[in-house]
This record gives sequence, structure tokens and C-alpha cells, in this order.
Amino acid sequence: MATYEKAIRHSMVLIMLADGVIDDNEKVQVLKIINKFGKNDLTMIQLERYVEVVKKEKEDVATYLKKVGPSLNEHGKEVIIKCAISVAIADGNIDKSELQMINDMSKAMQMSSSHLKGIFSEMFGDSKNN
Repeated sequence: MATYEKAIRHSMVLIMLADGVIDDNEKVQVLKIINKFGKNDLTMIQLERYVEVVKKEKEDVATYLKKVGPSLNEHGKEVIIKCAISVAIADGNIDKSELQMINDMSKAMQMSSSHLKGIFSEMFGDSKNN
């Protein structure tokens, strides 16, 4: 599995876990993202098993992305952030912990705060990253 695909898969599960509640809409959104951007499609059961593995690892998203970030190009980094935002809003609400995690993700991948604000602006028309 390519680094990019692993980064998407792992990061999306971590953002889903950020607020401590795994919503069914978030699971569906994560599954769509993983299967859209990856070559190794998952079923819902496989995703649920992977979520359990990630929970046990206790590695936060920033630590993970610091390791893989250097191997991602700017487009790959943007896709990861956009996907994380779409997972965060899948339950109808972006929780403060999810926003913090998205900020941490961008910093771990050495993205500027203006770059992150630009992504939020592109997705929402204004900056929700306050």
C-alpha cells in the first residue's frame, strides 16, 4: 500500500475518533474517502476492525503525519486536510477537538496557517479556522 493511501486511511480514522464519538455518518464518509483515494477498498466490517487497531496504537495524528508528511507532495497534503474536514463535518458539526486535530495535522505536514485557512475558505466560502 502506498504511503499516500496509508496516510489517508490512518488520518481519516484518527479524525473520526477525535471527538470521542464515532457517528455512523462519519464511518460512511471515511469508507467513501478510503475507497475513493485508495486502491485497496475496504468493507464496513474491515473499517471497523481497522478503527480498533488504530485505537490500540495510541499514536496521535500529528506524530503519524510528521513521519509520512515529507513523502507527500502539496496536493497530497491538501487532499488529506480536505478529507479530514469532510469527515469532521459528516456528523453535522465540527467539534473543537476535530478543528484542533485538523490544525495539528496541517502543522505536522508543515503547511502554513494561511494555506489551511485557504482550504477552509475554498470549502466553506469563509474561514471556519478561527
